[in-house]
Amino acid sequence: MSNSYFSYELSRIRKSLKEQRVLIGGHTELRCMKRGYFRKDIISCLNSGEITRVQNDSDDTKYIIEGEDSDGNPVVAVVAIRNMVEFDFKLVTFMPPVDNKRFSRVIGIKDTISYRVAI
Repeated sequence: MSNSYFSYELSRIRKSLKEQRVLIGGHTELRCMKRGYFRKDIISCLNSGEITRVQNDSDDTKYIIEGEDSDGNPVVAVVAIRNMVEFDFKLVTFMPPVDNKRFSRVIGIKDTISYRVAI
């Protein structure tokens, strides 16, 4: 897939974010809170990030977005297309990138633990 496709899809996600049409499910929100992330971090990631990969499952298409949280630390959001009445996209997961084989910017496990404790 081309960079122009990624740019187009990212602009759709950002537009949906501004219109509050990105669903954050209850389970995902709980996982974010346990990891020390808040809505401002999700907003920051989606506004600062870039789509680095696309996953096509039998049920849906998911975009892996690498960006920064509200403190400038690297984070990863996985956003799925959801053509529902109220929502265009759904945040599937939001996490610190710790695997340098999968992500361009990573933080170490030690950084992740101290980051969680600091919050």
